[in-house]
Amino acid sequence: MTTFLLTNDDGYQSPGLAALRDKLVTLGQVYIVAPESEQSGVSHALTLMRPLRLTKRQSDHERVKLFTVDGTPADCVKLALDKVLQEPPEMVIAGINRGANTGVNILYSGTVAAATEGTLAGIPSIALSRASLDNTDFGDAASVGVNIIKNVLEAGLPSSLMLNVNIPNLKRAELRSCLITHQGERRYRDSAVENTDPRHLPYYWLKMTKIEFQEDPLSDDTVLRQGNISITPLLIDRTAHSSIPNLGTLQKKIAAGLS
Repeated sequence: MTTFLLTNDDGYQSPGLAALRDKLVTLGQVYIVAPESEQSGVSHALTLMRPLRLTKRQSDHERVKLFTVDGTPADCVKLALDKVLQEPPEMVIAGINRGANTGVNILYSGTVAAATEGTLAGIPSIALSRASLDNTDFGDAASVGVNIIKNVLEAGLPSSLMLNVNIPNLKRAELRSCLITHQGERRYRDSAVENTDPRHLPYYWLKMTKIEFQEDPLSDDTVLRQGNISITPLLIDRTAHSSIPNLGTLQKKIAAGLS
């Protein structure tokens, strides 16, 4: 039987995870190892300065085994592969995330990081997100996600490559198409909103405001806004290989300064 590891960064009680679980059990055995509480924006953080708690919880389906971790999405995948599953799963799936993970958000996303952790372990991995902060009706997104999962299982993925999938907040019949995209250039202006707590001490709440960038037709943001599913292949290797020859002069100047 096909085995899946399912996780997320919204927490184990997320309706997006539940909707995907309900569809995924039709394909095989599902192990859910997810954070006890929301971990959005933690990226690939690992918990190294305190012990982690892995808790087995009651599951309402014979093909689902449920565990929670009081840590990050990356913690969840590491513990799942080392302590929960006897053998590696056929696929690691993170999602369905509440809100798109496109552009610079990819760098901050715990959802993408969980899938990346699966890829680091040599397992085909997919991050799934829906482009809405609404917490209701993930059914269509889950149906689309399982279709993608089935096709990726059949086709396979190259080593060190994962897929970052973003689904528009539309009914399945309203989706235009599915396109292979690249990470967009949409960025944010950061600010910190200052306030005072009941003890009159200052605190700050980070705020990110979108800055519009002119993007090409195959960026993830553009494709998603046009009603298409965006599938972005991501690599573990972040080296800017095309820039290496252009940095030769800089390298020589630094080397000369060492002599």
